[in-house]
Amino acid sequence: MATAPEPIVIPPENSNRIILHAPLRLSSSPSLPSNNRSPPLPWLQRTWNVTHSTLPMWRTAKNVRIAYTIIDVDGKQCLDDTVTNENIDGKPPSFMEKAMGMRKICGVDSLQENGGWAWKGKGWLKIAGVGRWEVLGWGEYNGEKWVVTWFEKTMFSPKGLDVYCDGVPSARLYEDIMAVLKGLGVGEVEELLGEMREVKHE
Repeated sequence: MATAPEPIVIPPENSNRIILHAPLRLSSSPSLPSNNRSPPLPWLQRTWNVTHSTLPMWRTAKNVRIAYTIIDVDGKQCLDDTVTNENIDGKPPSFMEKAMGMRKICGVDSLQENGGWAWKGKGWLKIAGVGRWEVLGWGEYNGEKWVVTWFEKTMFSPKGLDVYCDGVPSARLYEDIMAVLKGLGVGEVEELLGEMREVKHE
């Protein structure tokens, strides 16, 4: 019988500690400890800069931002999820990019009982099915709000990691996040760290 990991305490907003957990699928526990789940929705509700990512699609993009807004869906609090980005060379979106929604990706996130999230796309993106993602850690580091997310493979994107910040993260914050991710000792996570790239912001 698998042994559940020891509970990890989420840091208060003004803590400078970086505390992360392994993705649920790669953990010995089927759900996150109650004290290590996603941040309160009002805290998460804002526009975040995606500052570092393993996703190949963001290597030709800049100013990648994700806006979370609390909405009511059938009496349950969910998140309206809108990702916007620009072509890295500054060119306006092509007809195909507009038609495919490549520069604006819209969906709705529902919090799951295990502490993870289920994303469902809007419009034609409904064909993508359900995207599973989770918050591996969050907090405030010397005044910088940060979030690390893990997402599973979908019809259109590989599994991966994102780092969000409410601005442009300091080198120290990013270095500490990477060190803690590596220190998790999870093979799939370590492999992805080699794919992590900075996302340009202007």
